[in-house]
Amino acid sequence: MKEYKKSYTGFLIILLLYLIAAFLPIFIPVIHDRPGAVTAWMCFATAVFVFVMIFYIYKSEKLYLFSGVTYEQAAKLSPEKRRNYAYLTLKKFLPATVILIAYSVLAFIAKLPDALSIVIMCLVLVAAAFSTMKIKMDKE
Repeated sequence: MKEYKKSYTGFLIILLLYLIAAFLPIFIPVIHDRPGAVTAWMCFATAVFVFVMIFYIYKSEKLYLFSGVTYEQAAKLSPEKRRNYAYLTLKKFLPATVILIAYSVLAFIAKLPDALSIVIMCLVLVAAAFSTMKIKMDKE
């Protein structure tokens, strides 16, 4: 059984990649020059980032990267329970990711307003986040 260690390296790498992706439209004229395209890109990048981050937490069992879960709480759980908690969260965010990716493609093609894209992205992510509140960490 591998030792459960506290580390933020994977999180920081994923965050850095997200920041690079966020600023990518500055260098791509087809995105930068099109109305609403930068916001559509950010919607897409954010959806992918959130899903990749939760998938990373699932694979690494680093539940303490979730808000409200301490390292000590996560360390007390068995690997199976840590994976199950992360898997249930991942399952809640999958539909949100699919919706946001589909919406970002639609927003890019239809040149939808930035404000609409921001509101939809926030509503979908907040709804997904609220849906995870019912997930309970099993105590050993």
